[in-house]
Amino acid sequence: LAIATRSATARPTISPNVTLPAGTEEVPGAGVTLSTLALGYSDATDNQSGASNATTAVSGGNTSTAFSYLAIIGSTSYTAAQGAWQVSDGSGGWITIPTTGLSATNALVFSSSRDIRFVPANNFFGTPGTLRVVAADGSSTVSTSTSASDTKSLSANGGTTVTGAWSDTTAPRTIGTTVANVNDRPTASNTSLTATLEDAANPSGATVAGLGFGYSDVTDNQGTGGANIT
Repeated sequence: LAIATRSATARPTISPNVTLPAGTEEVPGAGVTLSTLALGYSDATDNQSGASNATTAVSGGNTSTAFSYLAIIGSTSYTAAQGAWQVSDGSGGWITIPTTGLSATNALVFSSSRDIRFVPANNFFGTPGTLRVVAADGSSTVSTSTSASDTKSLSANGGTTVTGAWSDTTAPRTIGTTVANVNDRPTASNTSLTATLEDAANPSGATVAGLGFGYSDVTDNQGTGGANIT
């Protein structure tokens, strides 16, 4: 008696958070291809060939597929004062990821062949906010986003159940980076010595430090989330 079973794909998994290589203040980050991110992607549950069926020692089928899509479903502590996360649009341009409004029902979806980068705002350095992401296998036809406003509901675009194309949307992973500082020159303003009388033989002076000059180096003090940047 031979019994054939029809396969039902299982959703993939991703495990660690990812930090892109550090960027530099005033310089757009280099693009990193999504498929190369060390998200620990696995679709092993869909590969039951070989010795995977240890209970019966009978080899099963293999419907596993590669990391095919990435969805951005939110962010943490990401503000416009820090700069912009961007994903390539496939035509030489970049799509800027909004700081708010994204979710599993309102996600930006991209092919894993696209690039991602962080572009720091003028004078920003430090650690910008992170993106919350999930990954999809190639088991379903998934529609990708063409602009920042072209969002998708993942449940209707690949599926978010245990047999869907997307990894668990209740346990997303994060993509982050850091931006190394470049020294910014200070600012100063005109100043004057205290008035003195004509013909005074020994007028009082002032130290250079005492003159002040309205000296400020605040650009090199970012403040919380870049609050001091102007």
